Amino acid sequence: MWTALWTLVVFVLLLFHGDAILAFAADQLRAHRAHRLDLQREQTRQTMIGHDRDALVWRQLDGVGDTQDQALRSAEPPTSR
Repeated sequence: MWTALWTLVVFVLLLFHGDAILAFAADQLRAHRAHRLDLQREQTRQTMIGHDRDALVWRQLDGVGDTQDQALRSAEPPTSR
């Protein structure tokens, strides 16, 4: 008996308020998708920042290594052949 009453109540609510409920659900879904897209954009931005940072560090390390190699080569006496 209660199941039939609840079914009837839900049917009446959907009949009179179905458009509003569907509009609300669509708005919530749209907001959820926009939020998820913002999170993906932020994650992509953070990944790019990390990649740029790593590239900068590697360039600095490569530059320091070249400078040290050049300094060692210039400190060595020239070899005569």
